[in-house]
Amino acid sequence: MAVSLASFQSAFDQALRPAKLLAHLDEAIRPYTRTGYQNCAFCYLEISPQTPHQNQGWDLQAANAGCVPPIIRRANGSVEWVEIGGTPLGIGLGARDGYTEARFALQAGDLVILTSDGVIEAMDAAKTMFGFERLEQTIATGPTTNAQAMVDYLKDRVAQFIDGAEPHDDLTIVVLQV
Repeated sequence: MAVSLASFQSAFDQALRPAKLLAHLDEAIRPYTRTGYQNCAFCYLEISPQTPHQNQGWDLQAANAGCVPPIIRRANGSVEWVEIGGTPLGIGLGARDGYTEARFALQAGDLVILTSDGVIEAMDAAKTMFGFERLEQTIATGPTTNAQAMVDYLKDRVAQFIDGAEPHDDLTIVVLQV
């Protein structure tokens, strides 16, 4: 992880588009991950203001290297998956084959939600996973007042679901509101 972060920091100054940045990182950390058969899941998003002739919203550009795809909870209540995927960093396939990049328009009040696979894979006592569908439904019914309210809501719903069962992975949740 330290090599991934250091490589990211050094590549950030190169102003690469998200897909090119991930391909660069894949190649940069490969010498460090190859010997231990390790990899790094990494989702990279850029949110920037739209140009003046557009709708005064924001542009989201995203590329994904092995993470759960981000979700957009629109201010109007709809939920939209950012359908991008790709191989984790450090394997070399992303540098060879490239990564997919997606672009979405965001409007005031939209939430962008990122989660680790530990949220999807959280299990209750019966070994039922929280899953993608339940995550989408939970986001659809969650609060839109601010990003922290959505984080708290998701954490609470996952905790209620696992009902005291021991988590087997991290439960990372990041929410951004524009």
